[in-house]
Amino acid sequence: MEEDQKAEIVEMLKDKFHGTDNSGEPFVSFQDINVLGVEVVPIPTNGQDDRFINLNKQVREEIFAGHTVDPVVVGLEGNNGFNNNADEKRVAIEDFQSYYVTGKQMIIEAHLNAIRAFNDIKGEVFIQRLDPIQEIVSEAELAAILTEDERRERAGYEPKTEEQKTQTIKETIRETERQFKQEEDQTILDFFMTNGMWDEKEGFEVVRSKDFFAESIEDAESQEFASALEVLILTLLSGKPSFTLEDLAKATKSTVPEVESAILNLREDGLLTEDNEVTSEGQEEKPEYFIVYKYDKAQGVSGASVLPTTRPFCRTLVGLSKIKSWSLDDIKRMSNGQGLDVFRSRGGWYRLPGTDRSVPRCRHIWKQVLVRKKNG
Repeated sequence: MEEDQKAEIVEMLKDKFHGTDNSGEPFVSFQDINVLGVEVVPIPTNGQDDRFINLNKQVREEIFAGHTVDPVVVGLEGNNGFNNNADEKRVAIEDFQSYYVTGKQMIIEAHLNAIRAFNDIKGEVFIQRLDPIQEIVSEAELAAILTEDERRERAGYEPKTEEQKTQTIKETIRETERQFKQEEDQTILDFFMTNGMWDEKEGFEVVRSKDFFAESIEDAESQEFASALEVLILTLLSGKPSFTLEDLAKATKSTVPEVESAILNLREDGLLTEDNEVTSEGQEEKPEYFIVYKYDKAQGVSGASVLPTTRPFCRTLVGLSKIKSWSLDDIKRMSNGQGLDVFRSRGGWYRLPGTDRSVPRCRHIWKQVLVRKKNG
């Protein structure tokens, strides 16, 4: 094959396999038919590429070491790899400014001010430092220091109107009161669950009960006196049925009209005869009488004791009252220990059915109950 033909073939191969889409250049060899082909032997690298990379890093480090500057200052990756760490860059810049830049700036400022003074130029020359990289403030920190209007502006909203602000304050107050009420209710329920008397275990049976409209512990103590007097009269007449009204009044430190009212109640309950003698039911096995308290639906209120809309506090306490009782001393102990007065905080607000009117009490109320505990 002629040389010009070989050159033409090589040119055709270059046109086809060389260019922007084909890296390198084709290797072409012309051999006779009976001659062994060309052997291509790769040149061993001996890790030269890694050596070049390491040499490059070494040179770079020596350059920065010679200029006593951290590569992070000029935006390069530091030796610890935290090239995107703003805190690292801020510390590196402050360090470079402190031990290198500030001193150089003072020298330059001194020369410039000497030139200024020589030429009788008023004022003073100084080098203005650029603001350093500031620490990024987190969203949580911004929420703590920005006002609500500033946060709304950042989010692209208009500031709230005075009416909206007032409504927000009211909602916040209501939510705070609701949470406080829930915590207070749970404290009360925990106490009643772990204190008081189990009716079945004590052998209590109800003699008489009445709704108890007390606004405080003190009010409850004053209203309980009538029932306590009845209990005392029953005890005295069981031991000495010949007591007169005057004797009973003196023994109980009460007035005669108070004793008469108590005796009438005891007669209505079938515990005293018209002659003020304790009935067989009243004196059976010398029963003991107690005044206890239970939580239930108030008299004159329609519907069941517990409705689907009944608050969890009332629902739980009504259920407990079916099997347990509490003395006034129990309730006073809770008031002294927790600062809570269940006569004042009972129930909560109740919306009257079919109206928009609410009353400061619910359908439930404390009942004062006279119970008898049989011996044996």
